[in-house]
Amino acid sequence: MAAGDTATTRPYPGEMSSVTDLIALADEYFRAAQAESTGCKPGRPLSTAPFRLLCIHAIELYLNAFLRHAGEPAPAVRGLQHNLAARLQLTDRYGLVLRVKTRRHIEAVSENREYLVSRYAPEALQLSEINRLKSTLTEVRVKVVKMLARPVVIKPNDAALTASKKAKAEALA
Repeated sequence: MAAGDTATTRPYPGEMSSVTDLIALADEYFRAAQAESTGCKPGRPLSTAPFRLLCIHAIELYLNAFLRHAGEPAPAVRGLQHNLAARLQLTDRYGLVLRVKTRRHIEAVSENREYLVSRYAPEALQLSEINRLKSTLTEVRVKVVKMLARPVVIKPNDAALTASKKAKAEALA
């Protein structure tokens, strides 16, 4: 077997992880972020980089666990790369409800590419406030864990719902 062939036979890292495994890993990143938050120094963006990266990765893992629990296949979730906004849109289909402020923050984190900035240019000034990042991570964690205890309910998208209503109306006419 050629060296390039082995990649097709081995699962992608994390692809075989259970929802429980993903939550456990997210919880480890959550705890690490809590511990690292004490190292954040006002006016020193570099001191916040590890905390930011831990928070953003934990949020991603919690959303991944939720999506996997809802039935999304691992390759589809992996295909979202580090785009938290795309994950957020997909969670809407399965009923994860976050506060408007939290949703806007997650969208801003994606738009501002904070995952990459935290890794490679932490001196950048257009980053989330530390307290906002803590609040977002905490809310995502609490609500995802709560939702995992419930059965999954798939919400129809607006287009499908509209088409269904239109078909019913035509049938009655």
